[in-house]
Amino acid sequence: MVNRGLQIATPGILARMSQDEPIAGDNYYFRSTPVFDAPRSPYEWLTEAVFAARC
Repeated sequence: MVNRGLQIATPGILARMSQDEPIAGDNYYFRSTPVFDAPRSPYEWLTEAVFAARC
């Protein structure tokens, strides 16, 4: 699995994130797209789909 992502936040928000403070989602931008390399099996469908995540 490869999971590429993009996070954009101000230095202040990043500092708060590093301290595990709760941050409202509208204070930063985060998106990721995992890509799966599954063998021929019941999970093969993972290689034939597009996934996107946002926070």
